[in-house]
Order: sequence, then C-alpha cells, then structure tokens
Amino acid sequence: MAVRCFVLLFALLLCFVQSVPVVLESSSNQTINIDEAIKATGYYDREHRPVFEHMEGMDWQHVLDLSECNIKQQDIIEDAFHTAAYVILIPTILDGGKIDLNNAWNRFFMNDNEAAWGYGWTTRGDRGRVNKDAFEAIVGNFRKAATFYPTGYVEGHWVQRSQIHRLKVRCKEVYEIGRCESRNTAAYVTEPLKDEDGQWAMTICPKWFTRRVESIVDVGKMWKTLDNLPQMMSREHVILHEWMHCDLPKFRQHIKDELWFGGPVNGAANSHDFAWVNAFRSDQITPAEKPAINLRVETNADNYAWYLTNRWFEKLIEWRDPSRGRDI
Repeated sequence: MAVRCFVLLFALLLCFVQSVPVVLESSSNQTINIDEAIKATGYYDREHRPVFEHMEGMDWQHVLDLSECNIKQQDIIEDAFHTAAYVILIPTILDGGKIDLNNAWNRFFMNDNEAAWGYGWTTRGDRGRVNKDAFEAIVGNFRKAATFYPTGYVEGHWVQRSQIHRLKVRCKEVYEIGRCESRNTAAYVTEPLKDEDGQWAMTICPKWFTRRVESIVDVGKMWKTLDNLPQMMSREHVILHEWMHCDLPKFRQHIKDELWFGGPVNGAANSHDFAWVNAFRSDQITPAEKPAINLRVETNADNYAWYLTNRWFEKLIEWRDPSRGRDI
C-alpha cells in the first residue's frame, strides 16, 4: 500500500508544471535543469500544463480576474507558484521521504544526535511516543502539502471539484483591510469564516510583487553561500509559509506562527533558535545538561518554509554548509 501511494504521488505531482524549464547554476558552475532532475525519477509521464489550468488544490478565479490581478501580477504569480511547487516536492521526491537526513533538518528541527539520549525524535518510553508522533506528523505535513496543492488529493481521496475545497488566491484585500500595510506583510491566509464563499483564502500584498521580495531563482544569483540564508527571503518562501497555515491538506494540527519572546517565530534565525531552544540554558549560549528537541516546531509555519528554502539551495544548487545545520 505504501509503495502504491508513493508511486501515485510521484505521478500526480508532476502533471501540473509548465513547459518553461527552471534552470539554476550550482556552486561548481554546473547548470541544473530542475525539469530534467525530476524527469530522472521516472515518473514524468504526462505533459506539463500551466499552473492556472492544473493545480487542483488552488482556486485561481480571482487571480484571473483582470480587475483584481493585472497581467504582470498574473505572470509573477504563475511563475512563483510553479517554482514553489517544485520546492515543496524536495522532501517527498528528491529526498525520498527521508526528511531528517540533511543539514536543513538539523537547522530547523534539530537532529536526534544533537539531543541527549531519550530526548530526541525517535527515543523510547512515554516521552518517545510523544516525540515520535510529532516527528511522524511533521513528515506527514510535508507530504500532505506536496500532494494537496498540486493535485487536490488529500487523505486517500480527491477533493470535491467545488472551489470551497481549494485555497483561494487574491491580489486585493477584502478580509482584513489594511493588514498588508500596517504589518508590512507580503501575504496572509484567512480562515473560511472571513470569506464570502466560506473558503480558505490567501491574500497577496503589494510588497510581494515588488523587488523587495525576489524570486528564489534570483535570490540564488544574489547569494552564493548558506551563510546568507537569513537574507534569502523569496516569493516562493512566502507561498510555502502561507500554504502551511491552510488546514485543507489535513495537517495533524493547525500550523500557525508560534509566539516566542513576545512575538511570532518568523525568519531563518528565529526559526533556528526556536528549534534549538532546549539545547541551551536560558542564556542561549551554555549547552543544556540534557539538550532536547522542541515539539512546538510542528506547529510553526516558518520552520517548514525555511527548511524547504534551505533544502532548495542545499540539494539543487549544492551549496556547502560547513556548520552542518548547527548555526545560522
């Protein structure tokens, strides 16, 4: 059953992407064609299709309304969602579901070998059951998001074709007017109670379209080392973050912006420190007597988004990471 689901996932996830290939340059000056990399999996048996025509977890009706999103905005949205869908495939397809065997996991969730015996993700006993359940939920959340948004497939069945079961995208604020400007926000997701159609909705703010937020491909041209990760905010990163806030993929718990030291846990540095908070004493410098994972990372959106951003550059551009995820 597991093999059957895995093969189905591969086949379905790849049918929505565009015909324009995404090409990156690695640290060794090699050209990496991501379309070709995914074709190499052997599960590329259908032609590419535009994002707006074949991304079944999304509702594009407002994006395609020129009175709400102009042509330039539509182009930016299609390009960014196309690439974001590639990024979210990395844990499930390119990493084969083994999401914890890399530096990005250590940086934003913390490896077992960094924790004291009995305080990691896969320990034994009562604590172990709780920790392992959280670990399996995180793995499942990556898989569910990677399945739902491209294909509309969730928990063993296809979603109904009505818009109410899809994430609506808008270029105009109609839910929390002023939030884009007052909070310097690039995008935000609202729950169905705030939508006239009873849908989950993602509002894209003006900041997201400006050059203050670049595409992840452009970010890769600007920065050449993971030492600059905190500056690597991209349009795709914003999409990945907001996707994790939406409950439509049926995550184990609602994923929010966890509060820590009086504010939301956002940003690469904060997300790393949040994952490692139990590895140090209160001064955040002296190692703890029994370093432990932080179970709250399961419900913090930016830990997922920065993990995916980190893996994009680590896996596909092959940037070196001397600290092996311990620092940021």
